[in-house]
Amino acid sequence: TSRDIASPDDRIVVVHGHTVLIWEARLEAIGAGRPSMQLTQFTSVNFRHADMKADPGHKQENQKFHIVPKDDTLRKRWRDMLKQGRENDLVCDVYDRDSVPPLDRARNSHCYDGLRHVIAAGEEVCHEAEVSYHPQETE
Repeated sequence: TSRDIASPDDRIVVVHGHTVLIWEARLEAIGAGRPSMQLTQFTSVNFRHADMKADPGHKQENQKFHIVPKDDTLRKRWRDMLKQGRENDLVCDVYDRDSVPPLDRARNSHCYDGLRHVIAAGEEVCHEAEVSYHPQETE
């Protein structure tokens, strides 16, 4: 089925990134003052649509569209890899054109190039990314 094109007041696209930082570590890193915290290294990124709710804010849809990684091992076994200390095999630095996880490098580096373009376009419009400080802020 096709969707009607909605105005940004009704529907937005949320770029949702995952890092190797757990929530508790992020909270420690930012402290109580909630300073700006630029995240540059991601393990996976997806996007989803969000529709305006009756109260202020947006409600994200349950379906997500994976941007990166594309490799099945990276998508399904990332926890095991992280426990094995293989963080460098998982992480992509979005500001480093050569940063692509080894398992995605040969066939999927173009997806990371596309991600970099999406982030650059978003930063041009928003001037900085909005960082969630609690899981509830992603709603």
